[in-house]
Amino acid sequence: MLDRFKKRIGELGGYNLYTMWPPVHVPAFGALRRKAEEEVLATFEVADPKLPIVADQNGELLTGVRTMLLDTFDHLIRWPDIVETMLQQGITRVCVAGPGNLFGRVNRTVDNFEVVAIDARKAMRPRVRQRSARRARR
Repeated sequence: MLDRFKKRIGELGGYNLYTMWPPVHVPAFGALRRKAEEEVLATFEVADPKLPIVADQNGELLTGVRTMLLDTFDHLIRWPDIVETMLQQGITRVCVAGPGNLFGRVNRTVDNFEVVAIDARKAMRPRVRQRSARRARR
């Protein structure tokens, strides 16, 4: 029964995060987090953003990203909390990067925001500007 259920979730464009393999964002990845901190993040400086950002894990407003980057290894993502923070901040448009753009298909996202999907193919395409009405009349 579970296999049929997972297959149906996929057919509807969703991801079954609770049974996905390999698992993601779980406490069992504490060692991987430490390795990333020691071998990757220790090799460069992570600058703080000029604007606050919404934490991937709990929707908290942050001014630093180093811990948030590390938290992606072993902290669950609580998308409803993130959406709530974005709504409180007056955000109306969300740009979702990547080919799967999972969060760009979640009802909580599309019901609350204009969602713009961004992928490498679109990013590499030159933007075509529309002629202004004034130029078109000439």
